[in-house]
Amino acid sequence: MHVDRRFLGWGVFFIVAGGVALAVRAGALSADQVSQVWRLWPLVLVALGVAIVLARTPLGWLGGILVAATFGLLAGSAFSGGLVGPTCGFDLADRAPGSGAETTVDGQLAEGASVALAFDCGALNVTTAPGTAWSLAYRQDRVPRVDATPQALDIRAPEGSFLGGGSDWRLSLPDDPRFALDVTANGASVDLRLANARLSRFKGTFNAGSFVLDLSGADLAASGGLDVQVNAGSGSLRLPDSSFGGRVDVNAGSLEVCVAEGTGLHVVTSGALASTDFSSSGLVATGSTWESPGYATPETKIELTLSANAASVTVRRDGGCS
Repeated sequence: MHVDRRFLGWGVFFIVAGGVALAVRAGALSADQVSQVWRLWPLVLVALGVAIVLARTPLGWLGGILVAATFGLLAGSAFSGGLVGPTCGFDLADRAPGSGAETTVDGQLAEGASVALAFDCGALNVTTAPGTAWSLAYRQDRVPRVDATPQALDIRAPEGSFLGGGSDWRLSLPDDPRFALDVTANGASVDLRLANARLSRFKGTFNAGSFVLDLSGADLAASGGLDVQVNAGSGSLRLPDSSFGGRVDVNAGSLEVCVAEGTGLHVVTSGALASTDFSSSGLVATGSTWESPGYATPETKIELTLSANAASVTVRRDGGCS
């Protein structure tokens, strides 16, 4: 029998991802057990090395199989909700002086400012406070790179943070000025509580980790104000109690979307191998479009474009996320 190697990697990916998800669903594996699968990411580097060494031999396909299997493990874990926030061996409870004592940096934000956060590994917590001031608390042994003016705040993880250990940030942002917020998190546990924030735009990219994004009470721009992407991770997204439009992409991951009760919801979907519960949440399908009954009636309406690939997406219309 001849096997087309162009599809062999995809076959291994889906077999491994489905096998992990099935094992968790059947109780053979627990979410705690699969939560540490992310630690196997160095296998990707090993596989690339194997592929290079064996490229001109009959065994050259082994590297591709190993890469596909590794990504399958990550995807199956994320699909099962098992990626619960890797910390790269970083003890988030250890703040003893001399081994990571905490320090703080602060400043002011002006109207129309932009805020960019690039975080690798560990715990990121963001909240809001009245006024125009921001403040960041972090460990002295993991000093972030901060570039701050009233018009732009750029905070990045230390060099080598993803390979050499994790960070612990607690950032407070002001709720007076309107600003754009861009968050990129890799291998992290992220908790964003943005109640009362005035956002001209929110863009979030969450890779191989877990997150909670609570926008309830936030003032989000009506058009294109939300852009969320989840890759090999799991998360919870609570939408604002206001009318707006946005985009959500979920790839090899899981996402729970919460909408305030009585809000009109319009979702245009695309993608492949996705699992959704839209019908059980009361949404009605017309082709690839899902709407809440009587969508035109409520004063508050949310329009989302959803792309889901090898992903699980659930919608709650009672306002509460688990």
